[in-house]
Amino acid sequence: MEPFDKIGLQRFIISQSLFATLFIMAVVTNLLVPPILEHLVGVGT
Repeated sequence: MEPFDKIGLQRFIISQSLFATLFIMAVVTNLLVPPILEHLVGVGT
């Protein structure tokens, strides 16, 4: 079975540049969410 992250790329549904953009957005979002939530909600609550 194919990895889910490359199905659209391998079947030419999305371009390589769009795939790279979506991948970078996902990584940046996952890195930024925890500090933002800690700031908004507070530590230890």
